[in-house]
Amino acid sequence: MTKEKALKLNKEGSFSYWQKVFTRLKRHRLAMISLYILIAIIVIVVFVPMFVHIDPNKVDLAQALQPPSPHHIMGTDDNGRDEFIRLLYGGRISLLVGFAVTFFSGLLGIFVGLWAGYKRGFLDNLLMRINEIMMTIPELPLLIVAAKMRFIPNSVVKLIVIMSAFGWVGIARLIRGETLSVREEEYIEASKAIGVPDRTIVWKHLLPNTMAVSIVWATLRIGRVIIAEATLSFFGLGVQPPTPSWGNMLLGAQTYIWTSQWLVWWPGLSILLVTLLFNFLGDGLRDAMDPKLFL
Repeated sequence: MTKEKALKLNKEGSFSYWQKVFTRLKRHRLAMISLYILIAIIVIVVFVPMFVHIDPNKVDLAQALQPPSPHHIMGTDDNGRDEFIRLLYGGRISLLVGFAVTFFSGLLGIFVGLWAGYKRGFLDNLLMRINEIMMTIPELPLLIVAAKMRFIPNSVVKLIVIMSAFGWVGIARLIRGETLSVREEEYIEASKAIGVPDRTIVWKHLLPNTMAVSIVWATLRIGRVIIAEATLSFFGLGVQPPTPSWGNMLLGAQTYIWTSQWLVWWPGLSILLVTLLFNFLGDGLRDAMDPKLFL
């Protein structure tokens, strides 16, 4: 061990795990830049429409297909609606779907993974066989078929429910693997020996030890969900007009892709940028939370 590494370990030795993670994350410039930009984007799409009182669905055919100008900085669409305002409102929907689907599918996957890995036996076999069956089915065709069902009328809620119901598979396997490792630790065996209930062991001991994996998965998953929402909306199966989302804005722009390119640029670049930022942040968190790098 080099002198520099020894000094580093001595300096960080009194820090908690999460303090060490935050310290390492701050050294990852790309991840921190991505985090700051994401925070700025979220603040803008949430708060700017509160102060700019322009109806994103107001039709003004006299202003249809206007190129970017000082009055309409991102131009207008075929109905004369301001593209910048619709981009902000569409960002609200796309980010809402991304965060909500990741949250609910994560909760389901963590619950399944924890109990499957802890209980083992019949419950583990049953849950993992269901998991494997769902993993063999391509996700996009499954979402398209489910999106055609009419059992939930609201398109945003329906999209969140459908994508959450099919999005727990990957995190469930990750959490199960972590749980299988942690459950063999001596303090878990000691808790069982003194009669601590299974529920307490799972939520107070196993769950905290899987949080690092869950957080990294969530940051990477949000970007994928936003792309999936955009794909479904592009096919006309996601958020329905006139409610804007980045996906259905692209759907409406396909007719004018050669004549009014700005209708494609802004929602397409928004999806690309946000997805890349979440991936960069996820990579940084994965490096910062790797316990091997603390050694």
